[in-house]
Amino acid sequence: MDHKIYSILGFFWQYLSPQPNNGPFRIIGGKSKFWFTGALFTPASYGADKKAGEMYDSLYGSSVLSNVIIEPDRMAFDIKYLTGRQQDVAVNYVFQHKDTIWVGEYSSSAGTGLTKCILTEVPWDFFENDTRSTCRGALS
Repeated sequence: MDHKIYSILGFFWQYLSPQPNNGPFRIIGGKSKFWFTGALFTPASYGADKKAGEMYDSLYGSSVLSNVIIEPDRMAFDIKYLTGRQQDVAVNYVFQHKDTIWVGEYSSSAGTGLTKCILTEVPWDFFENDTRSTCRGALS
């Protein structure tokens, strides 16, 4: 089976407008830049043709990915935040491959914005446990 893991690192741009009663933010444009990082993978339990992942961004926090598509010139995925005010908002990302980066848009019921990222295939052994680790507590 063709199991792959990818590291993703990028930025998205947006302005935010708070909603009354602590509702989800409404996206109203894009000058503020927020970073995201994560992993896209093909878990053995899903089979080689299904991809999923996880991400963290500096604005809303942790999310899970679904409906991941990675093709030579196109990448897309949906994210769902795990906590916070955006928890019930699904966001769709769509990218086109341009030279060495991916350029695209995200969209949700809250609005749309621009995004860029890089995608790097990571070897499976990157995640293997290094038995030489000796840290038993907080680093000081």
